[in-house]
Amino acid sequence: MITRFVYPLWIREKINFRMYKFFPNINDKDIKLSFNKDIKLDLVKTDVGHKSIIFNGYYELNLTKDILKYASEGGLLVDVGANYGYFSSLWASVNARNKVIAFEASPANVGPLKNNISKNGLDGQVTVVPMAMEKN
Repeated sequence: MITRFVYPLWIREKINFRMYKFFPNINDKDIKLSFNKDIKLDLVKTDVGHKSIIFNGYYELNLTKDILKYASEGGLLVDVGANYGYFSSLWASVNARNKVIAFEASPANVGPLKNNISKNGLDGQVTVVPMAMEKN
C-alpha cells in the first residue's frame, strides 16, 4: 500500500481517508502492523477503524504509542471492546510476560478476535472473554 511509505505518520493518517475510494478491492487479510511487522491481522475493509489499520498499519497513533510504551514495562492489559484484537495483539507481542484479558461483547467479532490471537501465537497470553463488562 502506497500510504505505508508516507512519513511523518500523522500525515499518513490525513492522506489515507482520501485514498479509500481508489482502492475498493484492497486486501483485508494478513495485514502487517507498522509497529510490529510480525503481527498480522485479518480485518474487514468496510470498517472505518480497520481501514486505518489497512492503509496506515496502525490505529489511533497517539494511543498506540502509549500502549507500546506501557507494554514494554510489562503487565496486564484489560481490553474492553477488543474488536479484532489490535491493541491486545500489540500488548502481548511486545513482552512475552504480558497478559491480556480481551472482552468482546459482539458475537460477530469474537470469532475474528480469537482467529487473530491464534494466528499470531498469542493464545497463551490473551484470554478472550465473549461478554460485555458490567458495572456493579
